[in-house]
Amino acid sequence: AQTNMLVLNRPERIILKERMNLRSILQLFSNYLNLDVLISTKDKDGSIIFSRDPIDTHAILHSRQKPTIERESLIENPTGAGDAFLGTFLRYHLGRGYDVKDAHVKAKQNAERQLTQKGATDQSIVTKGEIPSFDEDYGRLLIAK
Repeated sequence: AQTNMLVLNRPERIILKERMNLRSILQLFSNYLNLDVLISTKDKDGSIIFSRDPIDTHAILHSRQKPTIERESLIENPTGAGDAFLGTFLRYHLGRGYDVKDAHVKAKQNAERQLTQKGATDQSIVTKGEIPSFDEDYGRLLIAK
């Protein structure tokens, strides 16, 4: 089986580039046409997401998000920020059908909120009534197929 989405943090990206002798992570995305989405988180430098154009699969779209938290003094703890980012992106992109750029904005917002909390928390920009349940999304996806 092949994956169509790959998520890499900074250390993973460095190791993969070295082991696969890549000049850039974009080269990986270009070489593997089965990849639809490549998410690269860059800690304090934000994140970038590469995705394929749904009409022209050889065209590569990208979304870059820079942090809006300018002062490190606002950051309480990075615990859970990556999980908040990825969970929010997946929920909005796959679950709600948002395009990559809009889901990326939501993911950045939620990760930044997590950074201002002390440790992992259930406080989120995403509220229970705002997003359909897994069963609602899964049912909608099954009907769409």
